[in-house]
Amino acid sequence: MSSARHLVLAIAAFGVGHVAWAARPVADVPPPDARRGAVEVAQQLARLAPQPKAQADLPSPFSPPGFAKTAPTAAAAKATDKPGAPAAKAAAPVAETDHDILSALANKIPTTGTIIVGGTPLLISGTNRIEVGSHFTVLYNGQEYELELVAIDRTTFTVRYKGEEFTRPIKQGRTP
Repeated sequence: MSSARHLVLAIAAFGVGHVAWAARPVADVPPPDARRGAVEVAQQLARLAPQPKAQADLPSPFSPPGFAKTAPTAAAAKATDKPGAPAAKAAAPVAETDHDILSALANKIPTTGTIIVGGTPLLISGTNRIEVGSHFTVLYNGQEYELELVAIDRTTFTVRYKGEEFTRPIKQGRTP
């Protein structure tokens, strides 16, 4: 019986010792004495050096003087390069209206004719067949414009851009 008792005591001791060891928490943060050096270094690194006072007469780098002025045109620059030449006035930029842009865009569309397939008129542009209601992109002055084909007639077609509409004749045959 004494061996059975020793067995029970050994199992109990192993179980209690195992549970006691597992219950001990492991610290994630070292004790204050161990981390004091790291904290002092961090505080030295985090100190801000005093900034020198800015001079009152320095121009702002975000809005330098003359920033809003327009660049002179090439012709104006050449005129001012010649000694004794009067200073040329910068040409005012010409603002294009949506109608002007649409007119120029419509003239860039290469069309060769129309066909009717199943009662639906189609505009022929190169190898493309464009039907009414289609949206397509035209490149003009380095910018893409999205146009909508709104009407096709036997000899004309109409495109829309930003609420403006423009009707143009269909160029028969080859286009440049």
